[in-house]
Amino acid sequence: MLIALATLAAYSNSFRGAFVFDDRIQFEDSPNIRSLSPIWRAAWADPNTPAGGRPLVSLSLAVNYAVSGDSTWSYHVFNVVVHVCAGLTLLGVLRRTLARPALAGALGDSADTLAWAAALIWSVHPLQTESVTYITTRTESMAGLFYLLTVYASIRSLDSARGGRWQVVAVAACLLGVLSKENAASAPLFVALYDRVLVFPNWRMAWRARSRLYIGLAICWLVLGALLVTGSFLRLARAGTSEVTAVTYALTQLGVIMHYLRLSFWPDPLVVDYFDWPIARSLVAVWPQALAVAVLLGATLWALHRKLAAGLAGAWFFLILAPSSSIVPLSTEIVAERRMYLPLAAVVTLVLVGVFRVLSRYSRAFAECVVVGGAVAAAGVLGVCTHRQNRVYASEITFWQDQVEKRPGNARALSALGRSYQVAGRPETAVRHFDKCLEIRPDYGLAWYGRGLALRDSGDARGSLESLRRAAALEPSRPPFRYALGVALLKAADTAGAEHELREALRLRPTMPGAHFHLGLLAAQTGRLADAAAHFDAELRVAPTDSNALANLSAVLVALGRADDAIARLDAALRHRPGDPVLIDARARAISAGR
Repeated sequence: MLIALATLAAYSNSFRGAFVFDDRIQFEDSPNIRSLSPIWRAAWADPNTPAGGRPLVSLSLAVNYAVSGDSTWSYHVFNVVVHVCAGLTLLGVLRRTLARPALAGALGDSADTLAWAAALIWSVHPLQTESVTYITTRTESMAGLFYLLTVYASIRSLDSARGGRWQVVAVAACLLGVLSKENAASAPLFVALYDRVLVFPNWRMAWRARSRLYIGLAICWLVLGALLVTGSFLRLARAGTSEVTAVTYALTQLGVIMHYLRLSFWPDPLVVDYFDWPIARSLVAVWPQALAVAVLLGATLWALHRKLAAGLAGAWFFLILAPSSSIVPLSTEIVAERRMYLPLAAVVTLVLVGVFRVLSRYSRAFAECVVVGGAVAAAGVLGVCTHRQNRVYASEITFWQDQVEKRPGNARALSALGRSYQVAGRPETAVRHFDKCLEIRPDYGLAWYGRGLALRDSGDARGSLESLRRAAALEPSRPPFRYALGVALLKAADTAGAEHELREALRLRPTMPGAHFHLGLLAAQTGRLADAAAHFDAELRVAPTDSNALANLSAVLVALGRADDAIARLDAALRHRPGDPVLIDARARAISAGR
């Protein structure tokens, strides 16, 4: 109860947090999650979005959208509930682990105390805010919860009279984990290591007793393999550049891992976007970090060989980080603090158990008092820090301002801050931030695109067109860039150029919102009424509630002598949106023309 209440207190100001960063991309690029029907489609987000290849996460977002739409409260409630459940499951894993016979001599009857202290600190630690308060990064907390449930059910199956049922729960939890995020793939390996270190004297006895569980858990890898074919993990891996290869990425991760460890002890500053993190091009550049990681990894392997519980903590840390912090070059996101969601538990537990072991040489009661008192004090300070960090997510502007203040050389953060100001109706401020970004990265297409939109909003049509041309030239495969350029060319009366760009946008993304609408306008302007009707109809298949598209379709149908069809379409839409002024006006015009 205290763990749950402390977690709720730390995240009490998170429920009004805005959609930020990838949250917007998720809903803009994967419109199928805006509906629960059919449910299989809602569970299959666009592979280029954060929930791509992670069906359970996609489905959870679709459920939240059905509950509260664009209002974020239900998304945050879900995230916090998942995190509370994960904290309580961690408590169960730790107390049953620390109470095992292999550790009873060292810890005595203090397992509950140590487990409670570790779970409390882990639950309120500010390093977890990205996984909890940032909506789409629930991928980490959901996979973390199911990873913990897999281990918990595996432990319960060892001592329960209904061990077979607990093994089924473990396999089911592991399956749900891989349906949430790829790093859950290491759960079967950890379960096997757990059994070998703390339960069975050798691998042969472990296999004889638990082969069905191991096989069941391994089957989850087949499911993961199928998801990876179309999921976002391989998309990110394929995004490697000449600068970020498997070797340079692995070298860079040596410094990243040490950075994660520093944040575990001193979580400041916390940053969501590390776009400007330097790439390590040789071992010489990171030799201190390489030495530290080698020592930690070597100590882990030695402890596992000696069947020491500390080796399990090290294995937990390295196994969970391995998919994202090894040799697979995830070049679009080299550093992500949320990856420490589960590994943090190993760090916290090792520190607390270490302090307890040292102090218990003098007095076990004194050691427990120090651990409990220290945990409560630390949780109080960390909870306050978490509460403060949640304020960063209040709006997109506060979110990106925080990133820019902490890493002023981050071109992506400067560009995103400019975009936030542009959306907020402050185009002049937006242009200044885009210009700062382009001073750092002149070839950054996203900044040229945002600058073009901001200049459009400020009334500088020529400057807007020039910026959008630069954006499309730098990144021609980006559908929004081609679409925005097409709209700008249409306004500049370059009909041929506009049609080319709009068709390219549709070729790159057949469901690009607005592209068919503007092609319909262009066709209507040039007298191709049948083509215009087809385009407006196609736009309504992409955006069924677009009143402007339906109003324009109605006008074209009237011009084609099909006023009755136009009125019927408008009447059907008005039954769902009876007060829509655009539809009411279009209906009146259609009736008047029909007479």
